[in-house]
Order: sequence, then structure tokens, then C-alpha cells
Amino acid sequence: MRLTSVSRNSFGEGRRALVARAAALLRPSLGLRAAAAPRSLADDEAFLRRLERLALALQRPPTAGLAGDHRSRRKNDAPEFADYRTYSPGDDFRRIDWKAYGRLGALYYRLGEAQEDLALHLLVDTSASMDYGTPNKLHYARQLAAALGYLALARLDAVGVGALAPRTPPLPLLRGKAQASRLFAYLDGLAATADTAGRPPASLLESVRAYRRGAARGVVVLLSDGFFPDEHAAGLGELLQAGFQPVFLHLLSPQELAPDMAGDLELVDLETGEPVPASLTPEILARYRERLEQWCDELERYCAARRVPYVRLSTALTLEEAVLGELRRRGLLE
Repeated sequence: MRLTSVSRNSFGEGRRALVARAAALLRPSLGLRAAAAPRSLADDEAFLRRLERLALALQRPPTAGLAGDHRSRRKNDAPEFADYRTYSPGDDFRRIDWKAYGRLGALYYRLGEAQEDLALHLLVDTSASMDYGTPNKLHYARQLAAALGYLALARLDAVGVGALAPRTPPLPLLRGKAQASRLFAYLDGLAATADTAGRPPASLLESVRAYRRGAARGVVVLLSDGFFPDEHAAGLGELLQAGFQPVFLHLLSPQELAPDMAGDLELVDLETGEPVPASLTPEILARYRERLEQWCDELERYCAARRVPYVRLSTALTLEEAVLGELRRRGLLE
């Protein structure tokens, strides 16, 4: 997208209405693109080992299949061995593989006992507005989804991944750390969807409905900037009514949270390509920040009323700060 200066006199009498509309849209496109992408999560072995010590701490509907690593009193007739993970303080020491300790000198925890299963679905928003900001929101969403998916795979939970784009095929359910490379490859391949055929962006309801058909019930994590063409209530309500537990990770860039710009500009809506002239005075920017805060508060209140976990994250946070800090602090991980 392109940012151009325009003459103050070219706005005419409709200038204030256009500025108000731009602030209401909350989609100021400054033509910014991400800086050089940081190293892939797959290459960060130290961070991956830290993820293996975490677990999802979410209410979830019961599912069937291979047992995951969530405590349950339910018995399983075939508790055969399935995988290892690194021992963490607090784990049941009776499930340490002492033979592996004798050979390798490290504590490993055997997985595969009868426990509660969790299907974790990660839905990444790939709409055009996500391809914005420094750090780039879409890249951040892919990395965050990779981290959450990996820690679930390390616990033998089933992991499904898709895009909030009905025409993008989802990745079938994965299980076990051996499938992490497929998870990372799929996420790395997700790109922003720009429809050149004149069709409007897909609604959240349409995207959610397309993904959930045939999907195992479980937790659905939405990683999005929330700029949906429809009301968020429809998509979240669809998941709740179908027996899923939604989680909304609301991703916003520093440039959206605190715009550093002023003067007579032409903003471009990344979703529609529509130009919106604006004269950005300190008063207009203050009004924008106020409207943004109100909008985020409305989203959070809607989610809280329906027991849908909601976490707003700035992409200025490092991945470690988001996962090991904010998501743990908000009770989504333990």
C-alpha cells in the first residue's frame, strides 16, 4: 500500500466525516511492511525445550482417540507407550523412564497413559489487514501459533491448523513431536489473502463454519487483529453452539496502538483498497486511541460474558514475552 500527502484544501466539507470514518474503521494503512523476519521457531532449540515444560490450562470438551497428556480419572484399555518428553518438576516420578536415564543421564517422561485428550485448533487470520506493521502481524501470528501447536504436540494433544479463509485447505490433525515439522511448514506457507476478483473479504462466520465441518471438538484459538467484515459475535457464537471452546488472541501492531504520524495524509484500507483522506491532528489521534480502546474493551467484555478467554497482544512483545509471560499470566498456560 502507498502513503501519499494530499492538499488540505482538497478535502472539502466532507473532511471531518472521512476522518471520523477512518478512525472508526481502525485500519490505518501506512504502507509499512515487516522488517527482516526473525529466525524460525524451528531453529530455536532452547525455546522449544522451554515450551515442552508448559501445558494448556483451558476448559475443553471431551474428545476421543489417542490419549493426550492431560490428567483424568478415565481409564484406557490400551495404555501403550507413545512418546517421550523432558521431565518437569511436579510430574509423576513413576512415569520417568529410568532405563533412558541410565543410558543418557537425563530424565524423560513417558507419554501414553490413560489421560484426557485435547484437540487444539489454531486458526490464523490471513486477511490483508494482517500483512501490516513492524513487527508484521501475520508473521507474529504464525510464530505464536507454531509455539502453541508445538507445546500441545509435546503433550500428545491433537493439533489442527487452518486459516480464517474458507478457500485455504486446513492441515489435518497432528499428534506427537515428530509432526512438528509439518506444523511449522504449513504455518510458514500461510500468506495474506488479497482477493483480486472484486469479492469482499470472507466473514469470520463463513471462515469458522468452513473449518469446523468435520473437526473434532476442542479448543479453537483465533489469532487475529479482529478487523472482521462482520460482527465477531456471529463467528464466536457459531463455535460455542457447536461445542467448541474459543480463545481469542487479539494481535495489534505498535503502529495501530500508537500511530506515529501527523498531517494531511491518504490512508488506504488494506481489506478493500479504499483510500480515505485524513487530516491527523493531535485531537484526531487522541480520538482514534480512545475509540480503539473502547473497541478492544467491547471485544473483551463480549468474550468475558461467554467465558471466552481474550488476550490482547502487541506484536512489539517478543515471542518469549507473549508465551512465557502474558499467556501464562492470563492463565492460558501452566
